[in-house]
Amino acid sequence: MKDHGIQPNTNEYNKLIQSLCLKGLDWKAAERLLEEMKDNGLYLNGVTRSLIRAVKELEEEEGLATE
Repeated sequence: MKDHGIQPNTNEYNKLIQSLCLKGLDWKAAERLLEEMKDNGLYLNGVTRSLIRAVKELEEEEGLATE
């Protein structure tokens, strides 16, 4: 984020992670950002954390359905 001129804060991370989950269904990238947040002493809100979990579960269910 800092490389793009954005000061990392909880609100910005939440927006970015929500976009990854809702538009890209990319929970792996969202989890990497979650780790980055922790490294910066920031914490994700419960709604966004649940969203990551839901997208992850959706992908797992789809994987089981194709087997």
